[in-house]
Amino acid sequence: MSEHASIESIDCLQNLRSAVAKFVDVTGSALLTADAEIDRTADWLRRDRPTYWKGQLRKREEAVTQARLALNRKRSMPTATGSQPSTVDEEKALSRRQRLLEEAEHKALAVKRWNRQFDKGVNQYRSGLREIRTLVDADLPSAMSQLQRLVISLERYVALKPPSADRAQSETERTRSDEPPIQQRPSESGEEGP
Repeated sequence: MSEHASIESIDCLQNLRSAVAKFVDVTGSALLTADAEIDRTADWLRRDRPTYWKGQLRKREEAVTQARLALNRKRSMPTATGSQPSTVDEEKALSRRQRLLEEAEHKALAVKRWNRQFDKGVNQYRSGLREIRTLVDADLPSAMSQLQRLVISLERYVALKPPSADRAQSETERTRSDEPPIQQRPSESGEEGP
């Protein structure tokens, strides 16, 4: 691998840093939104729904009790002719209220089951996001800092003024005049060297 890099444009590095910063912002915002939605749903499942269905159970149990009382009252009251009165309407009302009570019982149990499943799903989701959170919270900000330092170093390098041609030539001549002359050694065979 080459020991040097060929940088064609510092602007490309700045654009890369900007793109990484935008990705960090958008991804961080999306993660925060997802966390807020998870918290809202957890609150709804843990507080709102159990309280709601507990209240519904009480109301529906009371409605079943009232429907039974109405049915029993109707059965105990003979008609003017002394026959048993029709209790079809009261039986339908009791049956409907019992179905509603069963629905509330099923919903209350379902909320408990959903809470367990939700917690399990949230744990899986959050464990799967650990690497992304590390990337967004630590790795990418570190990379952005490195890119910024690189851009600053390259801009400083580009800003350096090259030595002028006259100054460079005089430096070269001065260096040559300070060096001792190179002496040629005759070769061992007696011939002169190149």
